[in-house]
Amino acid sequence: MGDPGEQSVAGPPPPPHQERIKDTWVIVKDFLKDQGLEKLHIDSYNNFINVEMTKILEANRRVTSDADANWYLEFDSIRVGAPQTEDGLGQTRNTTPNECRLRNLTYSAPILVNIRYLQNGQVQKKNDVMIGKIPVMLRSQLCVLHGKSDEELVRLKECPLDPGGYFIAKGNEKVVLMQEQMMKNRTVCEYNTKKELTCFVVSFSHDHKTRTTVVKKHGCYYVRFSMFKEDIPVLVIFAGMGIHYLNMALGWIGREHAVLEKFTLSVDEFLSLNISKKEEALQFMATRLKTGITSWGSYKRTKTAEVTQILMGTLLSHVPTVNGCFDDKAAFLSYMVRRCILAEKDPRLLDDRDHFGVKRLQLAGNILSLVFEDVIKSLNSELKTRADKNLKARARVGQFDPASHFRVDRVTHGFNYFLDTGNLNIRRFKVNRVGVAQVLVRLSYVSAVGMMSRLQSQFEKSRKVSGPRSIQASQYGIVCPSDTPEGEGCGLTKNLALLCHLTEDASEDQVRKLLTCVVTKVAHEVCTTPWTYPSGNVYTIFVNGTIFGYTKSPRECAKIVRQARRSGGIDKFISAAVSDLNLTVTFSTDGGRMCRPYFVVENGRLPIQQIHVDKVRDGLIGFRDLVKVGLIEYLDVSELNDSLIALDQKEICAESTHMEIAPFSILGVVAGTIPFPHHNQSPRNTYQCAMGKQAIGAIALNQTNRIDTVLQVAWNPQRPLVQSKSFGITNFDQLPAGQNAIVAMMSYTAYDIEDALILNKASLERGYQRATVYRKMQTMLKSNSAGEKDQLFPARTNPATGVVYPAEMKLDEDGIIGVGNTVERGDIVINKYVPVGTQQSTELTVQTHGTASNRLGHDKPEAVKFQEVNSCHIDKVMISQFEREQLIKVRTSQTRVPEIGDKFSSRHGQKGVCGLIVPEEDMPFTLDGIRPDVIMNPHGIPSRMTVGLLRELMGSKAGSLIGKVFDGSAFGEDRLAEMMKILEDNGFDRSGKEIMTDGVTGKTLEAYIFIGPFFYQRLKHMVIDKIHARAKGPRQTLTRQPTEGRAHDGGLRMGEMERDCMIAHGVSSLLNERLMLASDECEVLVCDQCGLFVWKEVCTSCRKPGHVSAVRMPYACKLLFQELLSMNIAPRMKIVHDVD
Repeated sequence: MGDPGEQSVAGPPPPPHQERIKDTWVIVKDFLKDQGLEKLHIDSYNNFINVEMTKILEANRRVTSDADANWYLEFDSIRVGAPQTEDGLGQTRNTTPNECRLRNLTYSAPILVNIRYLQNGQVQKKNDVMIGKIPVMLRSQLCVLHGKSDEELVRLKECPLDPGGYFIAKGNEKVVLMQEQMMKNRTVCEYNTKKELTCFVVSFSHDHKTRTTVVKKHGCYYVRFSMFKEDIPVLVIFAGMGIHYLNMALGWIGREHAVLEKFTLSVDEFLSLNISKKEEALQFMATRLKTGITSWGSYKRTKTAEVTQILMGTLLSHVPTVNGCFDDKAAFLSYMVRRCILAEKDPRLLDDRDHFGVKRLQLAGNILSLVFEDVIKSLNSELKTRADKNLKARARVGQFDPASHFRVDRVTHGFNYFLDTGNLNIRRFKVNRVGVAQVLVRLSYVSAVGMMSRLQSQFEKSRKVSGPRSIQASQYGIVCPSDTPEGEGCGLTKNLALLCHLTEDASEDQVRKLLTCVVTKVAHEVCTTPWTYPSGNVYTIFVNGTIFGYTKSPRECAKIVRQARRSGGIDKFISAAVSDLNLTVTFSTDGGRMCRPYFVVENGRLPIQQIHVDKVRDGLIGFRDLVKVGLIEYLDVSELNDSLIALDQKEICAESTHMEIAPFSILGVVAGTIPFPHHNQSPRNTYQCAMGKQAIGAIALNQTNRIDTVLQVAWNPQRPLVQSKSFGITNFDQLPAGQNAIVAMMSYTAYDIEDALILNKASLERGYQRATVYRKMQTMLKSNSAGEKDQLFPARTNPATGVVYPAEMKLDEDGIIGVGNTVERGDIVINKYVPVGTQQSTELTVQTHGTASNRLGHDKPEAVKFQEVNSCHIDKVMISQFEREQLIKVRTSQTRVPEIGDKFSSRHGQKGVCGLIVPEEDMPFTLDGIRPDVIMNPHGIPSRMTVGLLRELMGSKAGSLIGKVFDGSAFGEDRLAEMMKILEDNGFDRSGKEIMTDGVTGKTLEAYIFIGPFFYQRLKHMVIDKIHARAKGPRQTLTRQPTEGRAHDGGLRMGEMERDCMIAHGVSSLLNERLMLASDECEVLVCDQCGLFVWKEVCTSCRKPGHVSAVRMPYACKLLFQELLSMNIAPRMKIVHDVD
């Protein structure tokens, strides 16, 4: 984008002063309200339902039969019904998302088609034939929540603030992550892994994708294509297209001396092949066809005809061949060769794969289109097979009704498999991706909204390469620079910025019509007349990757399109980018491009005025209205390189083309919640992006209705006293995660080292950072093949003592634990029994005392037991009845009071655990008697350089004194002087420090203490969930070593590093105890003669009489020796006896 300051010095004088426009952030608020980040998923899904499904059905609408040439089936139209669920006995009824969550259903709707087919020589029609079910995205046009008011959403037990944009599959919320991929139909010039200079293009057509590569080897240029066994010389391809190498090919590639010199060896090679006719070139390529590439459709062609078909259709398949004319393909191939020649001379012309201008994003709608097309083709193939089978039998021709042969489960299974596993497998395009659909993380509202903006790269996470992980200049305003995970996903998993928008496919005809009025030479004219590339004068015009023509006035071409875009004559997302380096003018109308809105600047002035901003704030006009009148326009990454963007009005100069709407919008949803992030060291902001998603708060307004696997809810979450603009814009102020506390920054005892916190005991008793953890237990009562059902039994009594078994004491009469009971580890929550045997059952699902004794002897207990270490309360029980099944869910709750070892964090990446809980009377206090809730060690500030934390403390203290929330937005105006004045006016020191008295000794502390209200987050990591110890316990069957993991009551592992410490200290007995005696000690018999294992007193291996010794060793060692013996490797032990 360049430096505006440098531009203005060399350019014309600066424009006259313009009044500063204030509160432009309200435009960002209106933008997110109208088309926020979650709306990207919803709009993509709606486009799939309205447009893509019809296109896919149109492309696959006809099914024919080889058995009867007259028979056919055609799909006339397609629509999707309302979300439904089966209610038993084949009946269906409408459903809601909340019901699907609770009953473990998939929120889906039927796909209905109108079909027309031939039967008995007559055309039959059937309407609304269901071919399967499709998952419904929440808040999309198919969803029952679409267009509902807040009151209606509450009646449906939904949260009005829930963003939507996700699916519900078997009760789990699944989000389809945005997928990053290379753009299609565009050339990429680079060196491959073999250090060969290549220029390749991946061409997408409706049926398949192909890759065509021009490669330089041994000074010559070749075309590499998957259907040929070896690389084909470029001029042979031209000859096969009927283009003479001297008249057109060379003229097209370029007649400059430097270009011709590089191409001389290719010409010499072509002349040595003695190819003078088109047929000879085709024959040359035919001999190099791969085996099996000789058939097309249902009949066979000659090899030369097959090569012709490849040149016309498959090679560069995105470039059309009209009436057998190869002119457009030849022009594109020449451009690829020319790019290779010029890039060899000037490395700046090589493409950067990591540049965001060459990337496109796939949303949920695009991915579901691939899945739907795959299942439709599979459905048609199966229909054809069934038709062939039925129509071959003459007597059954009249009875064949294709409507009854639709495999509804095939289409439904295709979608459900994708959502359940998250894996996308499309064989036609060789797509095999893992983790495309993931469970929506509901740790907090921030984590759920942040996941909706997540962007996933196709690059392997295990590869330690820095290039794809680094921040690109092209990511400015598109991707959040802070929000990326630590570890192997760093830089690969990204999140979109607040104002980033993704385009949808638009017609390119509107651009082509505009360009016809510009002085250009279209590709057809160039083909028929020799054309020379004058250096630096001729620009190639591309429209969606295909060559439209050539021009000597590139700025005029771009200007016409941009003016039409601003005036509303063409689509607002069409981009026009001029590259003086590559001598190209690129017009893009394809979908998946990342773009961003900016204020338009004309002649050094902003056309937008303060009155427009005020009207947006008052709701009189909206963001879309500003775009319609041309005051705001979208720029994608490619066009951004051809623009000069001013950050604010002070930086506008004569050459400026646009201005930022709000500088803080370059951050993402989560990073935008950090106050004063521009005053922090950048890794600290990255840490907060990860920890902000783990903070315990309010996840949704309907959280009491949910029965999630794990749900952590704060008792009294509060809004912070310092907020950024995006904090309120994204509704985080209504569902916050954290509390304001009085924090003193001081060293107090030695329990606050390494960022540990000291908490006030009285504050914890008053409810500071208190939370409740809800967990789910569930089971399903089913029927087996014999018709027997799983049963629930009430508590049993011990026949010997007449007392109820302790684990079953809390069960009710229906065999389910009652609400309000306290459960300990081992208690039975659901007393379920599974039938064993062949007896027929006619009893009810719940057994009484009288019938229980008749069934207990035949049934196998499979009770659901409470396995947690800590006791909980039964909070809720839900029973859902299906046709032949019964779902039972039990929700437990546990109150969590902060204790030593629990993790806390500020909003600046300053994480630490609770090191000590001090009685209130021992805490230091101010002159006003205020005692802090939290004491934070100030030694964590200088090395971390989190100045934003200090500013937040000042802002919170000043804001609390005047009853005002301070603005802490990124790149906002500096208001530190205002904060200091407020403190001074209210009787405090302007630095925020106060005199404090030691609560233990009663002496005044020698240092001034920085104290004030501050926002702290409690994270999900609690010591009660992690503490673990054991003496004896279960062991693995194979190795006889202790099991692993806290959930399995596992042992504490002594790893290699711990072993090294023991060796360094020389504590051999402790090492022997830990690694063998306390783990897997065993005793084996070993022969003194041959050193092999002995199973009896006599050695069966050496068969020599001798002494057999008992050796103690780890069982894993004995197992290793046995496995080596099984591979014919005999490890022999040398036995040495101690001599007394």
